[in-house]
Amino acid sequence: MSLLAIKAIAILLILLTALLGGLAAVRTRQSRHADKLFALGSLFGAGVFLGAGLIHVLPDSVDLFARLYPNLDYPVPFGIAALGLIAVLAVDRLGHRIQARAHDGASEASGTSAMILLVVLSFHSILAGAALGAEDSAANSIVLLMAVVAHKGSAAFALTSGLLRMPAGESGSARSVWSLLFVFALMTPIGIILGTGLQEVLDGDAARVSEAVFDAFAAATFVYVATLEIIGPEFRSNDRSGTKLGALTAGLAVMALVALWL
Repeated sequence: MSLLAIKAIAILLILLTALLGGLAAVRTRQSRHADKLFALGSLFGAGVFLGAGLIHVLPDSVDLFARLYPNLDYPVPFGIAALGLIAVLAVDRLGHRIQARAHDGASEASGTSAMILLVVLSFHSILAGAALGAEDSAANSIVLLMAVVAHKGSAAFALTSGLLRMPAGESGSARSVWSLLFVFALMTPIGIILGTGLQEVLDGDAARVSEAVFDAFAAATFVYVATLEIIGPEFRSNDRSGTKLGALTAGLAVMALVALWL
């Protein structure tokens, strides 16, 4: 199978996974334990994010830099990841400022958190998609696709859960929730197209460097979303802390087990 065929399949598979993740959140809403299930689903997704970023994507960036610059005595991938965290924080803060003005200063409104999560997850999805699109190896593309698919459904569940938990009037109709979910679902395919286009323009070491940089930035967004957008808010309350920790650990364990075979 050609590399372009793999990436075309990746686009369709990622779209389907995101929509199914959103559908699962919508169905969960009908349960009388919806809030608990939303929280646990979001934390499971956060564990997947941590595993994808720290066990899969960032090590890939480190390996690429080591092969490209074997004599480089500086932790460049980690520096890029640190800058990536600051960049996502800047996007987050900008979004909060815009939302605060729109809500007459109500920067802590529950609706704000969900919309900021949409912005941050979308930014992350573009970077993760670009990392996949920049791959020039069919085997590595399949590996990265598996990592993206493994978290895309969880991300969509976490996002849709946040949108559904917004107060009446904040998120609008069910159609609005689905529209926002579809926008989110499109972000990774857009990233794949951008990364593939960049890969076509660049060649040799330049293409490998761009791939390594995308990986490091993508890892940073995984960690940011997991820690500041999901784990922090969910653990503000000590209610069901043990169960929450279990869900978080389960998500991390899934990605740790995947690393045994990839």
